[in-house]
Amino acid sequence: MSILLARQSVTSRYPLTPAASINTLNHHLVIQWIRDYSNHQPRKLEVLHDNYWPKLVKNPSPFQIFNITNKNSIDKKELKKKYHFFVKLYHPDNNGKFNVSTHDCATNKFLTNDQKLKRFKIITDAYTKLTSDRVIDTSESYDMNRYNHQNWNTRYHHAYYNSEDWGDINGISKKDHTSNEEFNILTFFSCMLGLIMCIKCLALLNELEATLNKPIQLAPHKSMEENLISAYTNYGLDKDKQSRYKRFLWFRTYNIFLNKQSGFSREQFQEEMKKNDILLTELDNKSNSKSNPPP
Repeated sequence: MSILLARQSVTSRYPLTPAASINTLNHHLVIQWIRDYSNHQPRKLEVLHDNYWPKLVKNPSPFQIFNITNKNSIDKKELKKKYHFFVKLYHPDNNGKFNVSTHDCATNKFLTNDQKLKRFKIITDAYTKLTSDRVIDTSESYDMNRYNHQNWNTRYHHAYYNSEDWGDINGISKKDHTSNEEFNILTFFSCMLGLIMCIKCLALLNELEATLNKPIQLAPHKSMEENLISAYTNYGLDKDKQSRYKRFLWFRTYNIFLNKQSGFSREQFQEEMKKNDILLTELDNKSNSKSNPPP
């Protein structure tokens, strides 16, 4: 259309004669089109603002999107009116007709086409749920009826309509269903701790195996055998009553002598030993007189 208008303008300014060539007409036509394009000012799009979209809510529920306070009674007419307002703002067919501003109108920031498409899908799903016979508040019934028998690819590509959890909608576009869970630092430390524990257990088992396979040393075995035999033979001492009295008195006197607090001198020790001999002699005589009574 612009080319036809330019052609009419050129022919009116420069009337052609039979001798004029078609090249001259094209030359004037290009010059006129360049002048008109340089003087053209781009048309400013109308700016609209969404007053219903909830502020400061990352993943709004259907009731928050349509600003419904009473969940038990829903006005279908008011709901339909708000839905038509949302469709006018966010429908993909209206892209390029006007701009939709963010909450802060002073910053002159507008939503991109991807953001408007995302909001349109969320609003459509919310409207479908609210107009159904059974209204489910997914913010209060988390993971309710979430499982279905569709494969993962179907659920991923239609997540906006099949999802029962509004917390997942915000990250669907960034979610990669082919990758595993993110490897965070807690998982790394858990793996390292498990590896260290396995190494310690293996080292302990190796030490235990080495101890069990180690041959019994002969020196401790012989020492234990000698102590056992000495205990059976009373360490080479006699077992009669007189010998036991003698050992008791001797150990008693010797321990007193070794005790520094008693102040027992060597002379006192010798005198004490003589007293012990006299006492043993008297005990021996008494035992003999009892064993051999007079006729």
